[in-house]
Amino acid sequence: MLIPSLAPTIAPAIAPFVLPPNLAFSAIAAVQISSIFAGSGDTQAPYSKFALGQKLDAPIPSKLGMLIIYSPAAAYALYALLQDSWTISSPTLIPLLLIHFAKRLFETVFVHKYSGSTSLPLASGIGTYYVLMSALIVATSASTIDPTLQTLGLSLFAIGAAGNFYHHVLLSNLRKNKKEDDKYVMPSSGLFKYSAAPHYLFELIGWLGIGLTSQSVNGLLVFLWMASYLSERARAQNEWNASKFENWVNKKNMIPGVW
Repeated sequence: MLIPSLAPTIAPAIAPFVLPPNLAFSAIAAVQISSIFAGSGDTQAPYSKFALGQKLDAPIPSKLGMLIIYSPAAAYALYALLQDSWTISSPTLIPLLLIHFAKRLFETVFVHKYSGSTSLPLASGIGTYYVLMSALIVATSASTIDPTLQTLGLSLFAIGAAGNFYHHVLLSNLRKNKKEDDKYVMPSSGLFKYSAAPHYLFELIGWLGIGLTSQSVNGLLVFLWMASYLSERARAQNEWNASKFENWVNKKNMIPGVW
């Protein structure tokens, strides 16, 4: 009796979100759900510090790898924005996707300080995933716009993008100001005082904004997959920090004061 009694409350909340429009997108949704629950476990994608000590297939500089990861999705979003057909979806959805990936490219070129390597097949695979993910969000987005969800989604995206960028700058400044004999410097500014990966938290806030703006189940599943992946990476980051820094104690993985 619980589900029927909750139906009048739940139905209005989910009504603005469109279900997968056909069998193919339903199958994709099933894959999305399974990948969310599969998680990434203890094995992290070998880029950034998690590539250290690993044998990489076709190693390339990390900066080039990041450009390969983000450029295709940015190009797709720009192409979609220039098409007349993009207006069938949310008027803010494709611009938000373009802003997100353009921001990541800007950070890659002008903010982040890279020193390691990554794998060309890995970078190409992630780049392909981001393109397909973006196309999926656009293709399944609602044609009937809910103004409240659009405003909420846009607000969350703005908060997420700003917070993510701010904490990326803090990380970059650590490398800029470190001593020559310091390989790594413990982050302690901003929300790094309280958690290992606040930049992941803000990235997820941004993806939630995109998911809400899409008003689609597939779009929300993209957010949930990102939450699953980045949560595992934040946990690994916290463990890595604890192993490297003596003063790194009692900090949360990603959400200050919570987890």
